[in-house]
Amino acid sequence: MTKQGEISRDISKYSAQLGEMYITCKKCSYTDDESFFKSSVSRARGTIHHFHVCLMCVQEEQDTKKRGNRTIPKARNILWSHCERYNRQNGTSLKPSEFARKFGWDLRQMTHDIEHAFDNWCPYCEGAYHSMEHGFAAVTLDIIDPAQPPYYTNVRFCCATCNRRKGQLGPTAFGRFLASVKRRREFLNSGYGTVTKPQYRMDLEF
Repeated sequence: MTKQGEISRDISKYSAQLGEMYITCKKCSYTDDESFFKSSVSRARGTIHHFHVCLMCVQEEQDTKKRGNRTIPKARNILWSHCERYNRQNGTSLKPSEFARKFGWDLRQMTHDIEHAFDNWCPYCEGAYHSMEHGFAAVTLDIIDPAQPPYYTNVRFCCATCNRRKGQLGPTAFGRFLASVKRRREFLNSGYGTVTKPQYRMDLEF
């Protein structure tokens, strides 16, 4: 038995002595009172059945399923929209499956990359997707160099704001913008009176 399991067993034994109902989650091994666990009420018998799965494990499982259910459609929509754009720009009539084979786009890889991007941050502005207003919807696909063919090695997932700004400014101006973003971040994270932040601040007390 692991040390965590021994702790859970000791807690359960102690709670039994106190006459309290404590349960150990079979998924994460966390032990707490019955109110923290999933339960169902039998109206016919007038009893309450508690499952050995804590509410947080239930929530995390639901979040994983919800995200999985929306990641695949998002990957398909991204593939379809970029295929349509390529056809308009080049006068072709490729189907999404043909576009994917031609440029090395794979739905399984795309869903993995979307998940990875959402769990982290935009590579341009370094903003966390979880803190953005539109959350998961803010994850978009950028063609790094529009002058080159849209091979999957020439794409990057980024936030919708940076993707739109890059399209409006162009690569050169957008590069200058990112350099300013980086300098600003360093400025805000550094202390006053340093080389990168030489400004003086005077705190006045009244």
